[in-house]
Amino acid sequence: AAVALASASDSFDKDSLVADEITLMLANGLIAADKQCVNPKRLAHLNFSAVEDVREYLNVNLTRVVRSSELEKLSGMTRYELSRQFRKIVGTSPYRYSVNRRVAQAKSLLALQQRSLDIAFELGFSDQAHFIRTFKSTVGITPGKFQLLHHSLFVSIN
Repeated sequence: AAVALASASDSFDKDSLVADEITLMLANGLIAADKQCVNPKRLAHLNFSAVEDVREYLNVNLTRVVRSSELEKLSGMTRYELSRQFRKIVGTSPYRYSVNRRVAQAKSLLALQQRSLDIAFELGFSDQAHFIRTFKSTVGITPGKFQLLHHSLFVSIN
């Protein structure tokens, strides 16, 4: 959780998915610590179509920062309820889903031998360093190392 908070602080603003991720992590931690706060009826009604609309919106808007307010308007839910339902249905938060999709796209572009700098800006990262940190924290290796390994594997197969 501390690593997620540290990497999330790179592009933090009050309306970002990062802010929602941090707030939700804090709220979930507080709820978990106090068993009297748990209300099992709270998510009795899951809005699958709204979550699917948000998931698709995140997929379409892969190359830019998506604001929480956009997702609120799209889903008709508060950002916190959307985040809870999204996590329940998809298995991760909207922020983490967006990051994972961007990193998956980056892997494809790296496999095509595109430069990290170009990929960083194409996928809406604030700069190359932010892209490299995000990629490494998600994949476990730097984009350059991923590209070398991918190229080595491709060459050894052919």
